[in-house]
Order: sequence, then structure tokens, then C-alpha cells
Amino acid sequence: MRILLFHSFASDLRSFAPGKAVPVTIGLGLKITDYFGLELGFDGILGLNTKTSGNSADIVTKTSGYLAQIVPSIVISSGFAKVNTYMRLGYSIGLNQSISYMESGKNSTGFYEYRGIFEGGTPIGFMIACGVNFKVSKFIRIFTEVIGNGINYKPKSFNVTEYNINGSDHLQDLTTKQKEISLVNNVNPNEALPDSGMDKKLRQTFPFSNIQLSIGIQVYNLF
Repeated sequence: MRILLFHSFASDLRSFAPGKAVPVTIGLGLKITDYFGLELGFDGILGLNTKTSGNSADIVTKTSGYLAQIVPSIVISSGFAKVNTYMRLGYSIGLNQSISYMESGKNSTGFYEYRGIFEGGTPIGFMIACGVNFKVSKFIRIFTEVIGNGINYKPKSFNVTEYNINGSDHLQDLTTKQKEISLVNNVNPNEALPDSGMDKKLRQTFPFSNIQLSIGIQVYNLF
């Protein structure tokens, strides 16, 4: 079993500011030979709030996101007893993910603010890690590794959860079309959509790709 103790995070996210991973990542592994093994990892990626201004200086938007993923991988090892180098190659599958969005500004009605959530869809990607572990005892090793994750998220829907004008709740004033949006690959500009149904807009991609530096412990022979 691999347990993460320290995790720094250098991100190349375009939609988010440099983020950080959850502080504990767990991987369950099976050592087949001294040089080859299998591992099933569970971890999460948290994108910090990104604050931007719209076309007007009065409009501010904030975006943040979370992605939990399962990562089945193969482990190739040098097989050395005390100081061992290794590489992990894996396939990332998103299990629980969401993007939170907030916009505030001024219009003819006064100060407004609305919040919503992007949901749906299953992100997939890849993972590669290179590291070294050091033998502490028969059952414990300390490891450090560099991890590269390549994974994007394309949600299928956006739902408005809050809409306030001058501090008062006006969510009930919005039509279904204004509150619920289906994100699709193609939009027909000539299609007339009723106010009682969902609106349609083009899907957008939220990148969660990142580079991480990790330090943790590996526990052997649990079973």
C-alpha cells in the first residue's frame, strides 16, 4: 500500500490557478515479481478559485473545480533491495467531479450575482510517475516521485443554483431555459427552444492536467 504524506502541486491548468491535490493519496498494489507489479490508486485534484474580469470592469467571475479519480497502473521496478527506482504508467478515470462557477456585476436592475455547477460526463486521461524508494524496514519504504497527469473534463450540463439581485433571491424568476443548460457538441442556431425546456450551448473543456512532487510511505506484506 502506498500512502502520500506530502504533496506539492505545479499545475498547467488554463482554467484554474495553480491548484493542490488532497493531502492523502492511497494506492493498493500487487507485486508480481521484483521488477513488475500492478497498482490501483485513488486520489483527488482540487483547482483553486480563478478570478477574472469580463468585458466590463463591473463583471467578475470565479471558477473552481474538484476531480476524484481512480488510476489503475502497471509498475516497472529496478528490483534493488535498499534503494529502488521505479516507473508507474496508468489510466486515469474520473469518479466524482464538478466545476463551480460564480459571476457578479452590475446591470440595469442593480447588483446581481449568480452561481452554478457544471456536471455530468466522465473524464479520462493518463498518468506517468517516476520515483525512488528507500528501505526502512522489512515492511516499510519511504518514497519520493514526480507525477504527470494528463486529464480533461468536458461536463454535459450547467445548472444555476443561486441568483440574487441587490441581495434578494430571484432564482424563481428565471425560466427553466435560463437555469438549466445542456452542453452539446453541436448547436443549431436556427433551433427554437421553449422557455420550459433546457437551453443548449457548446461543451467546453476544463483541463486538470498537472505535474506533482510527492513524498510518502509504502507498506509491504499487508496480507
